[in-house]
Amino acid sequence: MQGFGKLESDIKSLVELTKATHNLFKGVPAQVNKNNGLNAKTREEITKLFRDQRSYLLSISNEAKSNPNLRLLEQQAITMLARIEEEQRHLNYVLNDQIGQQTKLASVQALIQLFGKDFQESQQLKRLLDLVRFTKYLDPNEFIIQENLQTFSIACSYYQRKDKIPRKGVIIIPGFSEHRLGYRGLALMIANEGYAVMTMDLPSQGGSVNSAIGYSIGLAAEWVAYVAQRMRYQYKVDRIGVVGHSHGAFSALFAAGGYSEKVEHDIFEFARRYQEADAELGMTLSKTLTMTDEQKIQTIIKNREIAYEGIKSLLVESIKRLHFNEGSTQYPGKIDAIVALGPPPSTQYAIKDMKFLLAVMKNKRVPYQVVRLATNLIKKAHDADRSLDGKFKKMHTEFDVGNGPAMPKGVASVLSTAVYDKKAFAEYLMNMKNPYDYFNLLRFFSQDDKGAARSQLISYFVRKYLQTIPKLFIYGGKDQFQKGLSAEQVEGVYTICANAASKSGNLNIIRYDDMTHGLSDGRDPGNDGRTIVGASGAVTNDIISFLNHHL
Repeated sequence: MQGFGKLESDIKSLVELTKATHNLFKGVPAQVNKNNGLNAKTREEITKLFRDQRSYLLSISNEAKSNPNLRLLEQQAITMLARIEEEQRHLNYVLNDQIGQQTKLASVQALIQLFGKDFQESQQLKRLLDLVRFTKYLDPNEFIIQENLQTFSIACSYYQRKDKIPRKGVIIIPGFSEHRLGYRGLALMIANEGYAVMTMDLPSQGGSVNSAIGYSIGLAAEWVAYVAQRMRYQYKVDRIGVVGHSHGAFSALFAAGGYSEKVEHDIFEFARRYQEADAELGMTLSKTLTMTDEQKIQTIIKNREIAYEGIKSLLVESIKRLHFNEGSTQYPGKIDAIVALGPPPSTQYAIKDMKFLLAVMKNKRVPYQVVRLATNLIKKAHDADRSLDGKFKKMHTEFDVGNGPAMPKGVASVLSTAVYDKKAFAEYLMNMKNPYDYFNLLRFFSQDDKGAARSQLISYFVRKYLQTIPKLFIYGGKDQFQKGLSAEQVEGVYTICANAASKSGNLNIIRYDDMTHGLSDGRDPGNDGRTIVGASGAVTNDIISFLNHHL
């Protein structure tokens, strides 16, 4: 990011200025109709905006001229400078008291269109700069890059600057529809700061596709903890941060909370039994009791206690296994900072666009060939996003991160996730529990009951570890997985998942109103697929600044 500070600042100012100019001119036709011209205040504002726009464009083109990788950006700035002459000619008509009203109105309409084009192309300058960062700014020859590592059967890639000996590490976790190779750009940007960076594929994703392993958030959380252990032992890093996108952010939060495949499988069943026993006890106590009822009450209370202790034992066992080293106070799988990029607020929002497909997959009568056809059509539409997107095609940039490893022959897939058992996969996604349910359980068992903690180990773990982890949530105001929810609702869920009392201290939340689920500039709300996640200067700066501050 060094060397781009002034250029980025000028482009940001230009975007704001062209937007202001476009908005200002939308009110000009009414003035011309009423006064056959512009009032003094509007004339002064327009003159200043024109002067500033020319100044910024000259500065941008001169800055870009010094860097061969910014040739396209320089050409774009020169094109916009040339358009100013046409805009000035129309403006002279509008300001000339000798010109008729109809001619002025025609020039005003032409200016509105030209200023709209300026605004769009100033945004394109910003996107071009961001893409240069990811595609040409960093020289891969300056890095140690190992693309095909296996860690506990987990497909990983490793990145490190050759001239650095990292003492801190970062794990990058892709979302449900992505794979680790799509995060090369972000990995290199973080590694350039002196970190050891590991990207990983989640279960049934990318290079981690295996018929013996099904997709599971619980297993994904275990894998994150295992990769953290691998980085500590093999690369000798002291502290580890995790950057996760979407379901990958879920995995990071769950890994920090001691979630596991066994916990996921059993804990909510114990919780259901506890709730049923509690409800049955309440109903029984609400009526006149007989001897039989009293015996029944003892049985209900015992069942409730068994379920209660089952939940607590599961949590303790998982926390010990994933975070403690044979009872010591060291955490081999410890996570020291978390960046959660666009995690859906609930599983219902995460799968809402796939409900019809999941219903088809769940039906035993629907053959696998139909499922493969349907999922392949979804994948093609998803993959066509960047390669056919006119905005990106016009840029002529090397922005293709590839489709990732090919799926085994005959296996259906939902985007980047392999599906071996379509019914089990559909049922899992449709019944998957919300992250905040688990973190509410952790909070419950960490709190005091009649002066004593419900679990000493869970209380210690939550207060001394989980709550102290610095966490940054970044999400887009146009994220399709949060449609219909207010900022307060989304951020309320994030606060629960962070196990924080409020949005303060170790919890930071950043919202970008104009960004979508991919947190990349220049995307339409429904057009996120296969874009490099976080391909925005602002988001990348947020991530790196947070990691630099907390690791």
